[in-house]
Amino acid sequence: MTNISKSLFIDEIEKAEPLRKFSMPHFISFKGDGDPERHLKYYRNVMILYWNNNAHMCKIFTTTLQDEVKKFDHLFNIKNNPKESLRDYVKRFKAEKVKIVECNDSIASAAFQKGLLVDHLQFEELIMKEDLILADSFSLVEKHALWDEAQRADKALE
Repeated sequence: MTNISKSLFIDEIEKAEPLRKFSMPHFISFKGDGDPERHLKYYRNVMILYWNNNAHMCKIFTTTLQDEVKKFDHLFNIKNNPKESLRDYVKRFKAEKVKIVECNDSIASAAFQKGLLVDHLQFEELIMKEDLILADSFSLVEKHALWDEAQRADKALE
């Protein structure tokens, strides 16, 4: 079992003393939706005065990351809830997708389709079309979103 309180840094970095009179520069946070190499270059340029202290550079770098940068397999855990509209599912899926660095569109599309409810009327149209890219899936959902919301409203009245 992994100890959550254990630092991911090696002991040398973890035990390094903080720099005296260090003033934290302003950084643009990396959200996972941009180019990670570009962010790293930006970080190095801002921290150029502190390059001689690798431990300090490592510790400060983690503060430039916003939220949790996730891997593509995280998308396969996102499921359309039975009480959730397709439009809300798309919003939630898109919000999670932007947390993934360089997310492959084919993988994201497969994950999106896998998360759809099987008993939904648009399921077949969204899942059975060959070479349906993610943007096309989102477009189809928008096309059917009003219909979907009307069906849910009718069920709520029953």
